[in-house]
Amino acid sequence: MQPLNTYKQNDSTLPEQVTSRSDKIRAAIRAILRFFRVLLLVCMLLWSVGALTYFPVIPSWLGSIAGLGLLLMPWWIAKWVDSPEQRRSYIFLTTVGVMLFWLLIPPSSNRDWDEYHGRIAVPEITASSVSIKDVRSFRYTSTGHGSAPDFTKAYLDLEIPIDQIEGMDIAVADLTAWRGPAHTMISFSYRVDDQLRYINVSAETRREKGESYSILRGFFKHYELIYVIADEQDALELRHAYGEKVRLYPVSLPKRAIRKIFVDVMNRARKLQSQPEFYHTITNNCTTQILKHISKVAENDISILNWRIIMASHSDELLFGYGMVDAELSASVPRDHFLTNERADSFVEGTDYSAHIRP
Repeated sequence: MQPLNTYKQNDSTLPEQVTSRSDKIRAAIRAILRFFRVLLLVCMLLWSVGALTYFPVIPSWLGSIAGLGLLLMPWWIAKWVDSPEQRRSYIFLTTVGVMLFWLLIPPSSNRDWDEYHGRIAVPEITASSVSIKDVRSFRYTSTGHGSAPDFTKAYLDLEIPIDQIEGMDIAVADLTAWRGPAHTMISFSYRVDDQLRYINVSAETRREKGESYSILRGFFKHYELIYVIADEQDALELRHAYGEKVRLYPVSLPKRAIRKIFVDVMNRARKLQSQPEFYHTITNNCTTQILKHISKVAENDISILNWRIIMASHSDELLFGYGMVDAELSASVPRDHFLTNERADSFVEGTDYSAHIRP
């Protein structure tokens, strides 16, 4: 039989084991929290480097120098500050300062805009119709293939009765040879004297003279967001001139819903004139704008962070998946059935462009 004092000795080790286990758990929690603090600080630093590099209110060369300096900041601090906590504090305060300065940059409607975006259509909306002045109607006389094509300027003034809106198409223009980023637009058809006419609305970056589009700049308040209202020939031929493949998908929604979307789009275009906003590459771009308009009448709620919205060349899959394209078309025809480029190449000026490019 084991002596009684042996049991007492074994029992006395239990609190020490529990304490040791608790210490290990606390140490693990501290290590995890420390990891996430460092990860957050690294993300803040990298974001601030990007914000300084593409800071919209300073010259690009100065932004590049400032961004590089901030990227090297941890190395410089490590040479002069011994305490790791102090190093992290200096980096944290610096990045917070950059963020606060960045947040104070306001959008503007008054800049030296390029020729595409200098004169923007402003809708006037009543209960029964929409009047639009300065609808863009450029005609492109060269093929850009990556650079801006030559064009002749023209503008239209339109009066569109809301009850004459007949249909809606979504245009998807592939920006690359592989299916990834794309530009999306909406075309509305309306009836005039028993003939269909088309107007196109495109949410775009409003660029200043000499400015080009950059996906990275689009993250850092570099562009304002605008709605370009143009006739369909202008909107699609510009994309063709850039060498982009453009597909046009007819949306099978009730006319009542399409008219509601049309009025909502016109209201949004008007609001952006008086209350400008910044474009954002992921959250406030051409495709997310269309999604927000459609979501107001559609039964399905689609997240703007859906990968097919981010990689907008796949956005047509959402149209098919949610039944927004005629079921017979989506089930029976290949994707290139909706391609407009070849038909546009054979278009003869003076005929009906919109009818010609549709299958």
